[in-house]
Amino acid sequence: MKDLTMKEVFEKAKKKKISHNINEKTLEMIDEMSNITGTTRTQMLDAIIFSGVKAQTNFMIKSWEIFKKDKKFEAKKEKIEELLGKLKEFKKKWTIDSIPS
Repeated sequence: MKDLTMKEVFEKAKKKKISHNINEKTLEMIDEMSNITGTTRTQMLDAIIFSGVKAQTNFMIKSWEIFKKDKKFEAKKEKIEELLGKLKEFKKKWTIDSIPS
């Protein structure tokens, strides 16, 4: 039996309904993108969130690496290193680098 790709894993995962407050203009943009691509609002939000997890994870790692070297954050260096370790484990667990950008 072959290993599932990240795409297949997420496509087969169950959906869970949530409530989310969103800026009206952002929702207008999402709806327009949905119309252009012929997808639903939910599908477009899924795609944006999915690729956004990769961008946010990488942004946080890069930012925290910079903070760790900054003398202003010397007192928090240990905590930053702890958080970086957890974030890198998260990235590895969820194979973040395999998510399309």
